Amino acid sequence: RVISRNSSMQLKRANKDLKPLVTELGVRYVLSGSVRKSGSTVRITSQLVDPVKDETLWADKYTGTLEDIFDIQEQISRRIVDALKMQLSPKEDRQLAERRIDNVKAFECYHRSRHELYKFTKEGLDHALVLIDTALDIVGDNELLYAAKGTVHWQYVNAAIRANAGDIERAAECVSKVFALNPDSAAGHALLGMVRQAQARPLEAIANYKRALATDPSNVYALGELGRMYGQLGRTRDSIPLMEQARTEDPLSTIQDHGYLWSALAAGNNDLVVRDAPRVLRSAPDFAMVRWDLAVALIQQDRLDEARAVLDSAPVENVQTIGRRVCLCLKAALEGRQDAALATIGEPLSTCAWNVEYWSWLVAECYAVAGAQEEALDWLENAVTRGFVNYPYLSASRTFRSLYGSPRFEQLSARVKTTWEEMQRLPL
Repeated sequence: RVISRNSSMQLKRANKDLKPLVTELGVRYVLSGSVRKSGSTVRITSQLVDPVKDETLWADKYTGTLEDIFDIQEQISRRIVDALKMQLSPKEDRQLAERRIDNVKAFECYHRSRHELYKFTKEGLDHALVLIDTALDIVGDNELLYAAKGTVHWQYVNAAIRANAGDIERAAECVSKVFALNPDSAAGHALLGMVRQAQARPLEAIANYKRALATDPSNVYALGELGRMYGQLGRTRDSIPLMEQARTEDPLSTIQDHGYLWSALAAGNNDLVVRDAPRVLRSAPDFAMVRWDLAVALIQQDRLDEARAVLDSAPVENVQTIGRRVCLCLKAALEGRQDAALATIGEPLSTCAWNVEYWSWLVAECYAVAGAQEEALDWLENAVTRGFVNYPYLSASRTFRSLYGSPRFEQLSARVKTTWEEMQRLPL
């Protein structure tokens, strides 16, 4: 098992003791080294270490040009296989030699775009598109680059940055381009799942995510989004293992930590969230959604002062993301400032959040805590219409207490229960 590049890159220049590191990451061996570049010449040193035995299994140095970099990468990979005395299957052997983006500059642009994707800001996504278009200009039609471009367009909507249906149309166009190059593309099926998710077609989204994982079981994007879909349908027995697997594949990713915590929250496991979320916040204090997970878990335990303190201690963000806004909204609601809570979401953000079932549910929680009953029910009904039907959470969450007994809520709750029961019977 090899952990995700997203996690491994966070260890760049980190001077960590290897024994606790392998325990933290759940790996057996560590590959480390350095790359030095002078003009077009590169010098690479690498070593494979067994931290448990405190042994270097293999070490070597390579010199070449940037054009040789993929050849060197393959050589290093094969030396690792030899050092570990592994036997590759024919499929694995082909994968080792595969170069899905065969230009160094384009490859770099692709990975930089993935980093920008989860900043949840317009500026980050705009930059990601520039990077992907630059890579496409270099290499031409490419399966991974078209999938990445479509994911950026989806993220404009998913992160409530804009409410333009054209983004989902452009994401769908990218799906077509991916499948024209590779009909079995895991990245293509994952992207199609995102498109169906944004179109409020959750069952089709689930089918596409599962198709992606059948081809690429370690695809963290498909794992995380499929886990989210199951959680929203109230199938936490399916959601939690997927979120755990995503976090195992990408163990240093805060977005995967949030997915795991949110699935626990949706399952009513508030003790786990209260126990684990502070550790995540210590390493990523500005990640608003983990702060939300912890605050809501504390609300469920009637620890309202502690929930307010969690929200009060959030660092100031230079760019107000949707995650930060819902945290500010919840804070105002807990303080009894209904007008401030309603104004925090406001336009144009409310229009953007309305297009995403997840954000609609969270805004409904905020407004319910604030006592704005009709506004909360409007947002809750929209979330349900778009596929968020976690009845156990709805029927037991203290965030919705102010709505209980309302005829409109009871009617909606009965509708949710019926759909949720259907979802439990389906072989999803």
